[in-house]
Formats: sequence, C-alpha cells, structure tokens
Amino acid sequence: MRRTTTPSLPSCGHWLTWIMALACLQSPAFGDRLRGVEIGQALPAYDCPGLDTDRVSSADAAGTTLVLVYLAAHQEQSRRALEDAHAVLATLDGSRIVLNYMSADADQRDVFRTWRDRSGAYEPFALDAGRVYGGRLGLIVYPTAVVTAPDGSLKHVIASWTPSDRQRLELYCRAALGELTDAEVAAQLAQQRPADDQARLRSASHRTTAAILRAQGQMDAAVQELQRAVSLDPDGTEAPLDLAEILLASGDVDSAERHLAAVLARSEDLPRGQLLMALVDVERGRLDEAQQRLTTLEDSAEDRVRLHYAFGRLDEQKGDSASAARRYRQAAEAALGRGRPPSGTAPR
Repeated sequence: MRRTTTPSLPSCGHWLTWIMALACLQSPAFGDRLRGVEIGQALPAYDCPGLDTDRVSSADAAGTTLVLVYLAAHQEQSRRALEDAHAVLATLDGSRIVLNYMSADADQRDVFRTWRDRSGAYEPFALDAGRVYGGRLGLIVYPTAVVTAPDGSLKHVIASWTPSDRQRLELYCRAALGELTDAEVAAQLAQQRPADDQARLRSASHRTTAAILRAQGQMDAAVQELQRAVSLDPDGTEAPLDLAEILLASGDVDSAERHLAAVLARSEDLPRGQLLMALVDVERGRLDEAQQRLTTLEDSAEDRVRLHYAFGRLDEQKGDSASAARRYRQAAEAALGRGRPPSGTAPR
C-alpha cells in the first residue's frame, strides 16, 4: 500500500491542534462551591426548554428537595454523574425529592439521549441555551450537582465527579430529606478515603489549568500541568488522555503512545482512547490497525469531530487526498457546529 502525504494538507500536529481549539474539551476543576450562590441562599429559579419535553422548570420541584446535575457532553465524568444520580434517586422517596439534569450543550441532544437510553435515566433534562443559568450559578466545574433543602435554599454542592461521589450524593440527599443529621453525614464521609479524593480533586484542578494554558498556546506548560494531574491520580483515565492528545498534537508520538497504551490496558473500551490510538497507528504506519479501530467506532463514537479527523489522517496516509480533505471538512464543520469556545476560556 503506497503511503503519501499531500503537501496541501496540514500536518497531524497542525490539524489536531486546530481541531482541539474548535472542539470543546471540558475539564473539571477543584472545589465544592458555586461562585454565584452561597450555601443557604435560594437557588435561582429556572424554566428551560427540555430535551424531550417543552419545558423543564424548577417550579415543579417547589416544596421538595431538588437535585440538579449540570452536565457536559463528551465527558466521561458527566455520563457517570447522570448514571449515579439516577441510581441514587431511585432509592429515595420520589414524592419528596426531584432530580433534574441540565446542560448548555443543546446541539448534543443525541449524546444525552444515548446516555439516558443506556442507563434508564429519564428524569427531566433542561437545555440551558447560551449557558445563561450556568452563568447565574457561576459554574466553574462540569459536572456539578447541587442539592437544595425543601425551602429551595442551596444545601450541598458536588463539583466534578469521582467514584466516591455517588455515596456522597446519597448522603447529601438523605440529609436534605431529614433522614441524617449533618454530624452523621460528616462521620460517614470521614470513613471514605479523603486523601484519595483530595488527590483526584487536585488532579482535576491541574487539568483545568492545562486546558487554559492549551487555549493560550502554552503547550509546554500545559504538558507539565497534565503530568502533575496524572501523578496525582494514576488510576484515572481523563488526565492521561488529555496528555496523550496534546503530546500527539505536538508531535511526540512515542510519549503519546506510551500513555495511551497504559490507559487502554486498564480500560480498553474508552472511545476517546481508541480514537487517539488510531491516530498513533496512522503515524506509525499501522494503517490496517487504524482502519480496524475506526471502523469499530464509526457507528457508536459520540465525538464526531475526532472521528472524522482520524479518518482524514488515515485517508491522507493512504494517498486519498480527496477523501482526506472531505473528512477534514466534516471534522471542522462538526467542531464549528458546536458553537462553543475551547474550555478554559471565559463564558464554553
């Protein structure tokens, strides 16, 4: 099979950096707080278009405890938060507590419907056009879950999402329902692994800093932040994938492949990891392996930007410049169609 590189087509690093700048790669940050609402203050009301309904309104939860989970598309933590919240609320008194989801990613309805179909999480889902409500809350982290008291005042916030947050959400909900005292909640939380949780939160903070630096073009500094994130949460998947992506865009294929291989050895079914490894395969000349990975992902991959880009790189290396250019255009159109700036910039 002849491998050629068409001079008029941009390099892997150039295209991948550009696609990353267009696509929203949201990152979590540290902190269990909101910038716009203090604990004890009334949570602002909302009335938004729904994912599958005309409207979703906080008024429907009046007099009950409200759990609102604000999500971001194409983020594994957000998917887990949706599934965990659904599982927790299924164990509680549905007449006294209401679960709503919300996201500003209104153009990613199919992603959210896929998540819901897989988990059975059919609670009301609000679409926050223009991130207006998220701005009122002062959100700095995705996902973020908030729990109110029955009088509508903000009682608890969970920023980002770690494996222990499912239990934490349950404890917060039970406290809001009066089933546990604050002292009992504190005692049970103390039995968790606070050192590990704090390390994950610090790792998440470094990921957010890296996203800001990357958006500013400070790639070396972003790599350093991601290396710190990986060292703090060595069992995590998102930080090493972020690192592999930026290393690949910078042309360090060896390091990118090393990080990807380590992540996929632990969690082989990560679509983003498989897409990035397909790009590594292309750069290594393993075109058959790349084709196999991408074909497997073609019908199920949620991130069409990376998928089209990866196919474009594969077609380019096969010498099919016309098909490569078409795929690159599709990647660019998918990214621009999201209508969002890169994460780390002020109000995706």
